Amino acid sequence: MSILDVLGLCVRSLVKRKLRTFLTLLGVIIGTASIVLMMSLGMATQAQFDDLMESMGADMTVITVRSAQWGRPTPGGGWAQPDDFVPELDDAAIDAFDQLPGVLVASPVIQGSVFFRSGRYVMEAWVMGVRPAALAQMGYTLQYGRFLEDGDEFGAVFGALAELDFYLPTDSEMPRGWNMWGLDLDNIEHFVDVFNDPILLSYDRRLAPWWTGGFMGSGMMDDDDDDFGGVDVDEFFRPITTFDLDVVGVLARVDETQPWRDRQIYMDIYVLQELDWLRREAQREDEQEWWGIFSPIPGVRERATFDTAFVRVENVDHTHRIAEAINDMGFWAEFHGEWIDIQRRQQEGIRVLLIAIAAISLLVAAINIANTMITSVTERTKEIGVMKVIGAAIKDIRRMFLLEAVMIGILGGIFGIGVSLIGSYALNNFDIEFLDGLRPPDMSGVMGEAPAVGDVVVSLITPSLLLLALGVAAGVGLVAGYFPARRATRLSALAAIRSD
Repeated sequence: MSILDVLGLCVRSLVKRKLRTFLTLLGVIIGTASIVLMMSLGMATQAQFDDLMESMGADMTVITVRSAQWGRPTPGGGWAQPDDFVPELDDAAIDAFDQLPGVLVASPVIQGSVFFRSGRYVMEAWVMGVRPAALAQMGYTLQYGRFLEDGDEFGAVFGALAELDFYLPTDSEMPRGWNMWGLDLDNIEHFVDVFNDPILLSYDRRLAPWWTGGFMGSGMMDDDDDDFGGVDVDEFFRPITTFDLDVVGVLARVDETQPWRDRQIYMDIYVLQELDWLRREAQREDEQEWWGIFSPIPGVRERATFDTAFVRVENVDHTHRIAEAINDMGFWAEFHGEWIDIQRRQQEGIRVLLIAIAAISLLVAAINIANTMITSVTERTKEIGVMKVIGAAIKDIRRMFLLEAVMIGILGGIFGIGVSLIGSYALNNFDIEFLDGLRPPDMSGVMGEAPAVGDVVVSLITPSLLLLALGVAAGVGLVAGYFPARRATRLSALAAIRSD
């Protein structure tokens, strides 16, 4: 028998038993529509969360870790006091974070005040110190140059607008970096080409005197002068320790609406720690000389600990798990949009329950298809016997019943998709009060003015979801029809012909 002959027999059998076929199809329609609608609610909620995170400019793959020595917040909004033993946020802890499954990179983070000079122009900057290998994983892209590498020592990577913070101390105009909102950043004059001009750095602020509206803020003063920014003669002539800065790369713009985010400068964290140590030693000597107790013995270095670290994970699906693991280690871990992630997980729990209920209806539909096919095999026993006697192959009989079950599944899936599209339209365009609990959470407090009902996407149906639903419906029919088809092939031809 050709496939067309088998298909014709299937269609005639379904048309002959209209009521039974309709009732069987109805179960598949309800199950398919339920599955599609429940999944569309979840996809709409996820899309809204994604849009919200994008509008906030938050990166959900970055976890900020802090020491819990002063306590940490609790999920209920309270504050937990520190335990008897609070682990230190040191290099060993950072290495432990780096070994967690799903972590791309972990690095301590410190900030230090560093002073720069290039020719007549100076700058004071809060430089961010990170491990060199971590900078390339922080989500930045390069405008030119490269990221930091181990061994760069006094290497640095400048943000796209960081060089605009250079100013002329004696200039009467306010430094540009103090107010960037009124500047045409695309056509502004660059005082220093950080990638090519020589730049000196120092921990000594005398390298970059304060801007005081046209007067040197760290100029030479008399010994008795205690004016703001003034230093005595001895201090003024004390040599300034400087180092040659090597700018290895410049980052591309991060956010056009937030220019201050492009003013960051990155250096090796251990170099920045060394500069901070040298600064403290210089201050120690100054203070001891001031009080007349100068000692040439240097201070004792403490073991390096950090206030903050960042951890980047492979994708947002790992963020919550890894943050919990770090919290369990005794630290305080948080990430952007954590409260949004909590709401998203609550919504996911509700959706999983609803999808499970919808799946039960599809399971009932599968049982109904199997029952219908078994009844069909029983009613057509003699027909099966005749087909075997006249030479019909076993595979043709099996194919006939399997194809009939699959047709029920496909037809039910197509009509179920139609019902789900109508339901999705109703959810998106009408305010159905008893379905409010299935809507995404109200984000108007974060995203601005609450949108109108017609503008809220409550149900999001994609072509891939429709194809998946149709495939599931066809698969349900195939599985439900397997055992009835197998039973039909095992019937004895003579016994089938003799049956009433």
